Amino acid sequence: MIDIAEIRMLYRKFVLRHEVRKEYLTVLLPLVIAVIIIASSLIIANQVESSESDALRGDLYEEYLRSIGRVTGESKATAEEIQRSWVADHLDHILIFAVLVAIMPYGVDSFLERKRRRRYEEEYSEFLFEVSELLRSGIDPIKALIEISRSEFNLDGRKFIKVPKAHLKALTPLVQKAASLVAIGKSFEYAMKRMAEDTGSELVRKYAHLLVMATYIGGDVSGIILRASSDMRTYLRIQKEKESDLRQYVVILYFAHAILIAMIFMLITYLLPYIETVDLGGAGEILFGSSNAIQLGGGLQDLELERYFFHLIIINALVIGLIIGKIVHGHLKHGLIHSSILIISSYILSLMLILPGGGGAVDITVLSGDGQTGKPLAQLDEPLVFQVLEHGEPYREHVTISVKGPGGVSGSARPNRIKPDDEGIISTTITLGKKPGLYTITVKAGRSEGLATATAIDYRV
Repeated sequence: MIDIAEIRMLYRKFVLRHEVRKEYLTVLLPLVIAVIIIASSLIIANQVESSESDALRGDLYEEYLRSIGRVTGESKATAEEIQRSWVADHLDHILIFAVLVAIMPYGVDSFLERKRRRRYEEEYSEFLFEVSELLRSGIDPIKALIEISRSEFNLDGRKFIKVPKAHLKALTPLVQKAASLVAIGKSFEYAMKRMAEDTGSELVRKYAHLLVMATYIGGDVSGIILRASSDMRTYLRIQKEKESDLRQYVVILYFAHAILIAMIFMLITYLLPYIETVDLGGAGEILFGSSNAIQLGGGLQDLELERYFFHLIIINALVIGLIIGKIVHGHLKHGLIHSSILIISSYILSLMLILPGGGGAVDITVLSGDGQTGKPLAQLDEPLVFQVLEHGEPYREHVTISVKGPGGVSGSARPNRIKPDDEGIISTTITLGKKPGLYTITVKAGRSEGLATATAIDYRV
């Protein structure tokens, strides 16, 4: 049976013998975990790419149709293959998670450390005031330190609580530790330096050195320490006013990032679908010849613009957070907490507004219009009709339709972005591209795809 007390004793012995720095847990360990996550994800994604390249050596189109059965839900892949495919498709999401794992612990620790250091600085000015008052009454510095470290009982509601006489909260353990060092024979200078080092504040170190030098030099020591206390309070008040004035820029940068997300949402939702429908390739070839063909937005439906915009939002969130830390607090590390907040909120908003839905259970079935034959640059005789269902219910989001032919030539669909009706039915009219051959009509609902085909026969034959 494991003895908890023995484990605790071993842990204390290890800590006493070996200096375990806090940075090991807040910086090194998260970085190692993040690197492991990224490396394992890249290895899995590389395995997927190599297996896909082997599959492409056969008949690519027939293999693709057979693997999805023209409906994404009919894949017969093994659980391991599905897992690898998921990692490859969501590699950017995994990288974002790894970045959060790497920066968030250190960002939170830096935030808490800054708050704790500020409390130490504020209370140290009170400590200097108490020392000056005790020195004014004729007590030497060592006895003044011991007197401040002592506690008294004050009434707080129904209970008596033990509080320091100087009403120091965060600084109380450090004052008591310094008093203990003096009590066992250490010098006043050594105790004050140890106390200042434990606060981790450069400002406290400077005033601690001033306190020690004042006691060594002599003269009006209490007056010097009193003026030092007043000067320290003034400096801290100026710093607070400065940070308060700079907080407006924090709000501005947060709003700027929110506006960026809103603009991208409006662009994807309302503008891009209409740009994608502007395809003058056919008319341009007829009027100006094949070398002067005009296409506006003819290939945008083949680009994952939502994902590219998603990457832009996340990168912008990271950079803005670092800028906030540098402007307001003077150091980039204090901006990691802002970067973490912005990345998490941006990720959630992107999943809701920017990225397509999961679509794992979306079934896309061709009802009519599949396998038609037409001429290049001509519209097919019959519209292409699909039924889009999610968990047996009509799909509620917009679906996109793209037409791709031989040699990367694109056709067009009218409309190429449509919302299914109450029965999950969508209908679109297909116009083939300028080259003869087999054209693939792809319907995307979230991350699911449905396929239909059409053939363009050269009208000059």
